[in-house]
Amino acid sequence: MELPKTEGYGPGLIKAAEKGELDILLINRAVKRILEQKFRLGLFENPFGDPDKIPELFGRKETSDLALQIARESIVLLKNDKILPLSVSGKTLAVIGPNADSLRNLFGDYTYGGHLEGTMDMLNSFGSGGSAEDMINGVKGLVCGLYSLDIGKCTFEELKVKYDDDSLNQKAVAAMGQNPRDFPLATLWDAVGMVRQMESIKDFPGIRKLREFRNSEDLSRYLYHDRKTVLEAVRNRVGGKTSVFYAEGCDILSDDRTGFADSGKSGCRRGCYGRSFRS
Repeated sequence: MELPKTEGYGPGLIKAAEKGELDILLINRAVKRILEQKFRLGLFENPFGDPDKIPELFGRKETSDLALQIARESIVLLKNDKILPLSVSGKTLAVIGPNADSLRNLFGDYTYGGHLEGTMDMLNSFGSGGSAEDMINGVKGLVCGLYSLDIGKCTFEELKVKYDDDSLNQKAVAAMGQNPRDFPLATLWDAVGMVRQMESIKDFPGIRKLREFRNSEDLSRYLYHDRKTVLEAVRNRVGGKTSVFYAEGCDILSDDRTGFADSGKSGCRRGCYGRSFRS
């Protein structure tokens, strides 16, 4: 099982299985384990959570304490070859990498901020104006239209029934100008699921607040306002006696290497945030 989309292992596994390079028994074993866990959790009888239980279950002290314990026990210690603590004796330091000056990238996807970010992106994709009800109707109009359903009568349950009909999915994909063989049906399910998600959150008071943030970095600054990026922490530590240069080098979502050269140049010219920083 690969989430949220089959963009990593999926295509390679499918080709390997079709060519006979991957034993189908290994796939069957993995699928069996996943289905067994879902059965034990009762997901076949009730596949969705209860939104009414969120206030009761969210942010409990026992779960926070457990998370802290797990974090502490999973720390990996690296050998210190007399590099730390950082010297403030007038040396030059280079801070390099796409995560070095990003507060967002210090926190994983399956964190509170990560989930809020997905909701924020979903809300912002439908513009900054209008009510939550308007946004839901906008999503419904797109999704229900694919299945030729009346938006006034279109419900999540009805969409789910349509999604379970493979022939209708083929027509919906074809209507988008895509090849049904190459188009991942998970994308259709994402759209169907979005209708349900927006219906469940439309009355939450924090939804309006989420629409105030322009991007994930703004949201992270709001949520983790008492945290610092690696670059900020280094600057604060070495004070005004050490020159700190920064180069992003590359980003985390592409194979572009044009910034690699900047990472090897003192002064960090093209493509960097590159000035000589003196705190």
